[in-house]
Amino acid sequence: MILVELDAMSIRVLRTLHGLTQKQIADKLGTHQPVYAMFENGAVRPSAEHHEQLVKILRANEAHSISVIEAIRAWKDEANV
Repeated sequence: MILVELDAMSIRVLRTLHGLTQKQIADKLGTHQPVYAMFENGAVRPSAEHHEQLVKILRANEAHSISVIEAIRAWKDEANV
């Protein structure tokens, strides 16, 4: 499986698009909501294991998710974020 690189903003946007709460994702990852929140705000990068799980949970390898991730990257590049 090809893994996409998820940054904090992509994680937050994809979670929101899937209608999931931070707690729901944290439960699926086997961690606590405050830890997951640090992934979304960029304070901590997910471990390789959590990153792989996030890709699956957020279906980040699917075309619609890849389009969202690419749009976020383009916006960030344009805005120098």
